[in-house]
Amino acid sequence: MSSPHDRGSVPPRPKRTARIFALAVFALGSIAVQGCAELHEVATALRETSDFAPTSDPRVFAEPGNETLTAATAAAVPGAIRRVEDALGGPFTIPVRIYVCATIDSYKRFTNSERSGGNTTIAKKIFISPKPENTPQRIPAVVTHELTHLHVAQRLGLWRTRGLPSWFSEGLAAFVSGGGGAEGVTEADAAREIRAGHLLTPGYSRNQTASSFGLPAHLFYRQAAMFIGYLKDRDASAFRHFMTSVEEGTAFQRSFEDAYRADVGTAWGAFVAQLNDPRVPPVGQ
Repeated sequence: MSSPHDRGSVPPRPKRTARIFALAVFALGSIAVQGCAELHEVATALRETSDFAPTSDPRVFAEPGNETLTAATAAAVPGAIRRVEDALGGPFTIPVRIYVCATIDSYKRFTNSERSGGNTTIAKKIFISPKPENTPQRIPAVVTHELTHLHVAQRLGLWRTRGLPSWFSEGLAAFVSGGGGAEGVTEADAAREIRAGHLLTPGYSRNQTASSFGLPAHLFYRQAAMFIGYLKDRDASAFRHFMTSVEEGTAFQRSFEDAYRADVGTAWGAFVAQLNDPRVPPVGQ
């Protein structure tokens, strides 16, 4: 069993009243901007998780009935935490808590989702789905994907995290996890679709998702992950500057343009051009 000093180890649980207050503040701000759908999300996030029992890893809790998924999740957590902290350049700032659901109905009750493999809620809890696709082989990527979301959310807070563009949030999580969330589409598949004109066009809006571009989710995640990888590989120093600035709460557009000396559309254009001609110079040069 992990010691209290391990990465992501769990100190005493935060008081529920503090969590309720933080989520209530988030709800009031969200409702003023977007309406009552956000209130439903907050109500879901506040559901009690006391029926989830501790497991072999103190950061993982599980409902009885799916021991295989529970064991795979607990085994994946230490390596996934190391991978995320190494990729994003710092430790998790609050305890990691992962909940393994035994049924799809339970997963939906805590996440409002039936189809996803994992979900990081606004209460900064991760839930793992028992859907058949979540095999022991896939679980490490799912856990790493969700931990990437959690790492960003812990540093930015609820409100600013929700303001990030979807291509960035999902692309970063898919990139760090080695393709988690994009398993159905290879890089070769994604490149072929880009050349055929079936592609995302990244911007600064939080409201553009896969459906905004008429893309299946796995294709959207894979293209976004490839773009993140391009940005990192072409200029690792600029990427570190960009990520640090984002996680410190600087506006996303300013973070990107200060780091890369170009807007995101120009950077994306350079990435697409490179798919056809690797001799194209990196963005910003």
